[in-house]
Amino acid sequence: VAERRQLARFVDFKSHQVFDDATTYTALQFFSGRPSEAVEVADSPTGDLEELDFRPVDYAALGRGPWALLGEANRKLIEKMRERSVTLAEASGGIIVGIQTSADAIYHLVKLGPGRYYSKALKDDVEIEDEVMKPLVSGKDAIPFATPPTDKYLLFPYLVTDDECRLFAPQEMKRFRRCWRYLKENEKTLRGREHGKFDDDDAWYRFGRHQNIDKQRLPKLLVPRLLKSLFAANDCAGLIAIDNVDVGGVLPKAGWDPWYLLGIVNSDSLDFVWRHTAKFFRGGYHSANKQFIAPLPIPKTRSTGQVADLAKKLAGLYERAEALRRGARRRLAVDLAPQSLLAGPPELVSLPRKLERMESLAVADLLSEAERFAKRKLSLAERDRWDRYFTEQTGSLATVLREIEDARRELNERVYRLFRLTKREARQIASEMGVE
Repeated sequence: VAERRQLARFVDFKSHQVFDDATTYTALQFFSGRPSEAVEVADSPTGDLEELDFRPVDYAALGRGPWALLGEANRKLIEKMRERSVTLAEASGGIIVGIQTSADAIYHLVKLGPGRYYSKALKDDVEIEDEVMKPLVSGKDAIPFATPPTDKYLLFPYLVTDDECRLFAPQEMKRFRRCWRYLKENEKTLRGREHGKFDDDDAWYRFGRHQNIDKQRLPKLLVPRLLKSLFAANDCAGLIAIDNVDVGGVLPKAGWDPWYLLGIVNSDSLDFVWRHTAKFFRGGYHSANKQFIAPLPIPKTRSTGQVADLAKKLAGLYERAEALRRGARRRLAVDLAPQSLLAGPPELVSLPRKLERMESLAVADLLSEAERFAKRKLSLAERDRWDRYFTEQTGSLATVLREIEDARRELNERVYRLFRLTKREARQIASEMGVE
C-alpha cells in the first residue's frame, strides 16, 4: 500500500460495533486505480456516515512502519515529542507478561494472615509457608504511581537467584511441609492439566509456562493491558509477581531511574501519544500491550530528579487514597455484606462501583447505596454511625485527591518542558485529556 499509494480513503469506526451479533472492529478502505499524494481519513466513532469529516494524511509522512492516521496537528506534535526522545523499549531491558500457571484456582490464593490463605480450589482456608508465596497483582489491582496493595498471593515453588532459576525438587519442597501438603491435595488436578502433559513424578506442580519466572524479582513498572487512560504502577523493589497477560512489566534498563520513567509514563503527554497510536476496544478502552507502549517517547535528559521526586510523592498520595478506600471496602464487607456474599473471606466480596468510588457521592446517597448493598434498611443508630464514618472518610479522601491533582499538574508541566512543547501545544494536550 505504501509503495503504490492507491489507498484513497479510510473510514475508521473506532470501537463502534457495526454488527449486532459479533464483536469486531471495522474500517472501510477505498482504493483507486491511480496513486495519491495523501489518504483521506475520517473517524466515525458513533457509526454516523452522514457527515464524515475527512482529513488528508500525506503518504510521505506515513513511511513503511505501522501507520497512525493522524491529522496534521497531532502528527506534528507527536513527531516533535519523539525528536529528542528514546522509545520506552530503548529505555527498558524488556517488556514482559506475567506468570501463566494454567491452574490459577490452585496457585492464586488470598492472604488471611501470617501463613494462612484462602484457596478457591478447595473453597477453604489453608496453611502455607509465607516463604513460598509472592504478592500477586493483576490489571484491576494496579493504581497509578503506587505499589498496588494486594491480598492476592502466588504460590511460587521455584528457586530464583542471580545464578539459577529452577523448580524446587520434591525433596526440597518437603521442607515446606504445609505447602507440600496443599499441593498434594491438588495433585490429581495438577497432573491432569493439558490432557496429562504434567503427569510426571518430579515436576507435576510446575507452572503451565516457564517464561519470565526469573524476571518477577526485578524492579519494574506495571502497566495494565486494557485502559481508558494510560498509567503505570510501580514495583521498584521487585517484590511483586504479575498475573499472566493481564498486566505487563516494564523492566528499566541500567542507567535509567525507574521513578523518572514512572513519572513520564503517568504523564498526560504520554497518555496523549498512546491514545492516538494504540488499538481501540469497545467501552472506551485502548490496548496497552507491548506493541503499543514500546514506541512511546521518553525524553532524554540528565535532569531526571524533579520528575522522579514528583513520582515518589504521587506514589505516596495514591497509596494513602487507596488505603482509605480499602479500609472502607473491608468495613462494608465485614459489617454489611449479606450472607449470600460471604462464601469466602471479606477480601473476596465485590462492592457496587458507587461504593468503591465513594468520593463521587454525597453522604446521603452513600447511605442509600449501603442499604442497597446490605439488602436491608439500616436502623437509626446504624445510619448515624455510618453517616459519621462516610463523612470522615470522604473528607479525608477529598483532601488527598486535591493534593494528587496539584502534584499531577506540576508533573505535567515539567514533562511538557522536557518535550520542549510550547504553551499552545501543552494546551492542545491538556484540552484533549480533559484538563482545564
